Amino acid sequence: MKKLILLPLLLLVVQLSIGQQKAHILSLKDSSSFSFVLLPDVQNYVKYDYNQPALELLTAWIADNVSNLNIKAALCTGDLVDQNECLVPPFPRFGN
Repeated sequence: MKKLILLPLLLLVVQLSIGQQKAHILSLKDSSSFSFVLLPDVQNYVKYDYNQPALELLTAWIADNVSNLNIKAALCTGDLVDQNECLVPPFPRFGN
């Protein structure tokens, strides 16, 4: 019985001791430098609900770092959308 109580307590202590640390704040060494952000092909991030949180993290990171990295542009290397001719895809398996 004591082992059943001690095991979750031990796991909690271990989790708290190796938890996430605060993120390192990025900055540019040269004040006249600027940055571009390259985004991958985001059409599948938009197409499926389960991928949208990843896209939101990408865009939130850009918004959080605009000033300290002097971001001038965010460039997308692929398609923004897969199908732009209709609001509801004709085949349900091609999107939500």
